[in-house]
Amino acid sequence: MRSVFVGSGLFSWKPMSFNASPGDIYLDEENHTAMCIQNDGSADLLGEFSISETGGIDGEPGDQTGRESSIHGYYEAWDGILHYNGNADGGTASGGSSGSSKKNLPTPRYRVAIMRGGEKRWLNWMEGLYCTGNSGDDFAGIAGAPIVDIEIDEASLGGGWFKKHMKGGKLVALTVYYKTPEPSKTGYYLAKYRVHWLGANPRWGKWEYDDTDDYAGNMSDAIDMVQLTICKA
Repeated sequence: MRSVFVGSGLFSWKPMSFNASPGDIYLDEENHTAMCIQNDGSADLLGEFSISETGGIDGEPGDQTGRESSIHGYYEAWDGILHYNGNADGGTASGGSSGSSKKNLPTPRYRVAIMRGGEKRWLNWMEGLYCTGNSGDDFAGIAGAPIVDIEIDEASLGGGWFKKHMKGGKLVALTVYYKTPEPSKTGYYLAKYRVHWLGANPRWGKWEYDDTDDYAGNMSDAIDMVQLTICKA
C-alpha cells in the first residue's frame, strides 16, 4: 500500500512524529490501516474498519451491520503516515493547511542546510510546500537532522525579509515577512510558516503569520523541518 500510494505522486511517507491532517492514513505495513479523522492536540480520532459482516476480514464492501466501522481515540500501532500532498487539487496540502495553490497565490522559494560527514550540505529548493527534488516531502529538511542554515529567496517574498535565529550553530527559530507588492490590486498576503523542533519534546509548532508573534520555534531546541507558504490576509 505504501509503495502504491507514494508511487502515485499524490502521497508522501511521514514518520509518526509528523502532525497528521484529517484524511491522512495511518499505516501498519503488515496488518492494518486507519484514517486520521481529527488531530488537534486534544481529542485525536481514528476511523477504521476492523471486522466484516462475517466476523472475519472478508466480506462485502461497506458496513452491512453498523458495527464493521468505528471512530474512536488514537492508539499506538503504526509504522508511519501516508500524507496527501494536494497535487490532484492543483496545489499542495500539509498539516491541515493548503499551501500556495490553485488560487494563484505567490509561491515562496526556500531551502535549508544540514551537516553530513562533517560538511554543510544544502538540500533541494522548496517552492511553497513542494520539493523541487521530487521527494514528495512538503517540508524543507530531514527529520531528525538539525538545520544549520536556511536561505529564502527574498524576491519570492515580494521584497519582504526573513530572520534566522541561531544557537550553537543550529537554527532554533525563524521569522518570515511577506511584503505585498500591489495590495490595492490583490489585497494583502501573509507569510504562513511553522517549524518542527527536536529536544525533549519534539513536535510541530503552530502556524505563524508574518511577524505577528515574532518567530516560529522555541529559541532553544534545534529545528529539523520547516514549512513555508503564502496565504491571504
